This record gives sequence, structure tokens and C-alpha cells, in this order.
Amino acid sequence: MEHIEYLLAHVGDLPIALPLDLVMAVSEDAPVTPLPFCPRHVAGLVYVLDRVMPLVELSRVLERGPSPRASLSSSLVVVADGDDVRALRVDVVTAMTAIETATIGPLSPEDQAHPLLTQGFEHAGTVWFILDYLRFVAETGMDPDGLIEDAALVSLEPVGLDEALMAPPPEPVATLPYLQIALGAERYCVATSDIGEIVTLTDLRRMPGAPAYVLGLTSRHDRPLLVLDTGALLGLAPGMLSAGTALVVKVDGLAAPVALLVDKALGILRVADDQIFAIDESMAGVASYTVVEDRILGILSPTGLVDAILGALLRMAPEPEIIAEPDRPAASERHEISTAAPHAFLTLRIGENYYCMDLDRVDRILSSVRLSPLPGDGNGFDGMADTGDQAVPVRDLRRVFNRNPTEPAPPCILLQLEGSTAGLAIDQVLRIENVPEDDLSDVADNAELPIHAVARVGERLMAVLTIDRLLPRLTL
Repeated sequence: MEHIEYLLAHVGDLPIALPLDLVMAVSEDAPVTPLPFCPRHVAGLVYVLDRVMPLVELSRVLERGPSPRASLSSSLVVVADGDDVRALRVDVVTAMTAIETATIGPLSPEDQAHPLLTQGFEHAGTVWFILDYLRFVAETGMDPDGLIEDAALVSLEPVGLDEALMAPPPEPVATLPYLQIALGAERYCVATSDIGEIVTLTDLRRMPGAPAYVLGLTSRHDRPLLVLDTGALLGLAPGMLSAGTALVVKVDGLAAPVALLVDKALGILRVADDQIFAIDESMAGVASYTVVEDRILGILSPTGLVDAILGALLRMAPEPEIIAEPDRPAASERHEISTAAPHAFLTLRIGENYYCMDLDRVDRILSSVRLSPLPGDGNGFDGMADTGDQAVPVRDLRRVFNRNPTEPAPPCILLQLEGSTAGLAIDQVLRIENVPEDDLSDVADNAELPIHAVARVGERLMAVLTIDRLLPRLTL
């Protein structure tokens, strides 16, 4: 299946897509030298990538107002079509993704937001409008020399402007695009060819009992995605991130992609082969580096980054969706997808995270219990609770999931365990949900994790708790 890579951005309230092969770099906003008597969409000249180029206000071109998503500073997307190089100012650079060509199509005249936006595609629930940049260039040919001949420069001239204008254009050099990322005060870069997609992480579900480098699960295209702490994998302080930018990467040896969480994607830069240098004593995931503006940037390899933990990831990563091929029996005939009735789950909350468990294991639910302490370690239980007709041992999942519970009388779910009754104390019982088989994803068996699947319940991803791994054996 053929794909085209796009850079996604917002201009005003309009989501637009730019072909990535036209993008030279993405940088922070830069000082502008205004030019009188310029076309309305030209804000002036900027000095970016060691050269002077026109700055185009896409909001003026596309007749859009400021975006509610815009930060205090906009971004500049440097785009080149042959010798025509321009900086396009956008409000927010949102993501980078590869789109199947079959899903890209023309827009009807009534759906076109502007004559330069004639094609589009749907991604992550949003329709993105493809900017016909080549048509825009053909209709608005310009170069810095021509602009300066027709207009008078004012006094905000960047250092080196005259010298840059007089210098001959540099010889073209073969370069590859890299995404520059921030991890705290550290800076790294990743080859864009290693990145399948860049997404903003908004919904993260913790995986209880997982190693420190596993942050949890999120949803991508209605499928669960394992999120890893990039800082922890690099030996930096783990657990400092719970939101940010996630790089969806494919790792050799894993059937499904994983996400590497970083603080921020800073922009795209292009690096020539002779600007990449090997590290004599390479660290995990970093075997080379480049130098940009006197700053050393380590080049991350996603496969090298997780090589030492590949076995653990194989046990934790959600299994990919199985799609039957035309010349093979359907998955249901191979018993890979069940046609059984929906699974009944009891959904619950512990702290800020949501979970569910098989309803057929639930005996009853108590609105509140008070725990009496047990001697010693309690054989793994946290106390005894009076249920009215018997006393049962209870394990407090609020403590298990690394919280300090303050409610002295929490709700309790009574379960059957080896012919006896035991309880699980939690923060809140939600409701019973019927989940179709298609909304369940198995998690490869791992005795250290108290979950065995991930369920999509409404707009949430919930880990399905493995009760037998949560409750100790009854030896009281």
C-alpha cells in the first residue's frame, strides 16, 4: 500500500496538510524585516537556515483568523519548490503522519475551504485539507531579491542580511529529514523514516505492576498503543512525563508499533551524511550524533532504544488486529476472532485510572467496608471486613496501585476465590458494560502484570484485571 507523508498544522481554525517532501525544516518564529508595498500575504523577510527568505502568512492566504489552539509563539515551516524557498507561518504544528494514497480524495466545491484546498483526507477523526502548494507558488512567484528591489527595507534588519543577499546560492546537498525532540534540558533527533506518526498524548491509562519505563496505554486509530518513557530508556529520571508528544515508531521484532513519549517535538531539520558522526562508546539507542547551531544532538534509534527490553515488550504489547487475507479462511474460522456474545464487565475506578473485571467472577458489591488489621503481613491481604453474614479477607487495590488511600470506608467488590469469598477495596464502582469482542485486545501473557486484555469502553481504554493475580491464595 502506497503512502504519502504529510506535516499537519493548524492555520486559524483550519487543519491543513503539507507534503513532507516539500518541507525543509520547522523552526520557532523568527524576527521579521517588514517590507512596504508587498503583497498582503507577505509579512516581510526572515533569516532562517542561514539564508533570507520571504515570510508568508498562511492565515492571510487562506483568509483565516487566529487559531484557539495557537500558543504564544507560532511556528515557521520552511518549504522549498526548486529554487523557490519560503517560510510559512502557521499557528500550531500538530503532527507528522503517513497517509494511504487510496484514502486521499478530491473535495466537493461546497466542502472546499479555499481554492488552494481541493483535496483532503481524514485522520484521527479530523478532515485535513491538503494545501496545493505548487499551485500557490505558480500564482505568487517571488524571491527575496525581487522583493527588495520593489520595496524599501525598514530598520529591523537581521545581522548579516546584506552579506546573505550578496552571497551566491549554496550548491544543493543531499540531506535527510530528522525530527528534533526535547527531553527536559536534553535535545535529540530521530530520523523521520523511523516515525510512523506524531501525536499529542491526551489519554494515558496506567498499567499496574509494569516496569518504570512503561507509562501505560493510549488509543490510536481505535487500537491500544503501548507508551514508553523515552527518558527512562535513556537512563534519565523516569516517570516525569504523563503528557506530551508521542512518536509512534515501528520496532524490529515487535508486531505492533509502540509510542515513545517526549516533552516536545521542536521541529524538522535536514542533515547531510557528512554531518553525522559515530559515537565511540555508544549508549542504548544512541550510536551517532550531529551538531546543529553549536549544539550536539544525539540521534535516537527506536530499535536500539528498546533492544534490551524487547522480550518484556513482547509480553506486554497489545496484540495487533488480525485481518483475514482474501485467499485464507476468515479469522473467525481459524478461531482467532470469536463470534460469541459481548463480554460483561464491571467497570471501576482506582485513583484517576479506570479498569474493568469479568462480571462472572463478581459475587456482590458492598458500598463501603471498614478493614480490621490482620496480624503480620496478613498473607497478602490488607484486612478483614464484616459483610453482615461473614468476615472476608480484603486486598486494598488502592495500596497495590501505589496510592495512599484516605477514605477509611471504601467500596468493596466480593469475589469467589478457590471456593471462598475475598474482597477488593477500590475508589469507585461505576457500572456494568457489555463489550463486543472487536473492542477487546489481548495482552500477551506476562505473569508479572495483573491484566490480560484491554477493552474499549465508550471513549476510554480500560485494562481488564486478572483477578487471580491480584488476590493472594487463601491460607488464613
